[in-house]
Amino acid sequence: MQFEQKGSKVFCDQAEYDPVNQVLVGTGNVRIINPEGAIVTGQRLNFSSESNLAVVSGNVLLKDNTLSIKAPVLAYQTESKIGSYNQGANIQDEDTYLRSRYGIYNPN
Repeated sequence: MQFEQKGSKVFCDQAEYDPVNQVLVGTGNVRIINPEGAIVTGQRLNFSSESNLAVVSGNVLLKDNTLSIKAPVLAYQTESKIGSYNQGANIQDEDTYLRSRYGIYNPN
């Protein structure tokens, strides 16, 4: 399954869409690729068309150039490209490793 939302391409193996609530639930090999290069992967997706919010869970990895964030759950705005986590994460770039309980990824 593939769709595009505000420039970000979203992929998953299976999806169900609720047109009344404008919510898509996807499972298996979830990937969100934004045009600036960041990629979010995981196992499950809950996406709201109304708010442009994708909540990805299950071994989540956000990769952007040399930065990587590994978390159990990541909320990612497909429009603003901002992500947030509140269940812990491991963050790593070329020279730094950080363990964080909560935080925000902002590519700007």
